[in-house]
Parts: sequence; structure tokens; C-alpha cells
Amino acid sequence: MQTNEKIIEFGKKLPHGSQIRIAKAIGLTPITVNKFFKTGKGSHDTAIKILKAAQPFFKAAQELEKAKKELIDAMTIE
Repeated sequence: MQTNEKIIEFGKKLPHGSQIRIAKAIGLTPITVNKFFKTGKGSHDTAIKILKAAQPFFKAAQELEKAKKELIDAMTIE
């Protein structure tokens, strides 16, 4: 999988509203952040800023998915 495709997949896994929060945190427009995650393209500096700012949101989304799976598994065992 190419880098652009990985960025697009990464963007799809971010929680709702996180792109706006990322944009505010790093001083870019939400449109710039959205285009980056839709196309996987951007300047080197912009890409680094966006990906660093997105990491906490991605980790939170992973933790939420894990918690949801555990809850569903616990409900089906009973």
C-alpha cells in the first residue's frame, strides 16, 4: 500500500470532528486538513504537522473500538 493510500485510510479511522480540532491545534484551515486526508497529498511540512496532531485522535479511536468490542463480547457471553 502506498503512502497516500495509508494516509487516506488513516483519515477514515479518525473520529468525527477530529479534523476540525486538528486544524485549530496547528493553525491550518479545516479544508486543508480535509484535503490532506482525502487525497493523501500535501507539502512535507504540512503533512508532518497534521500527522503529529492526529496521533492522539487516532489512538483514542483505537481505544474506543477496543472498548466497544469488549463490551459486545461481554454481552454475547451471557
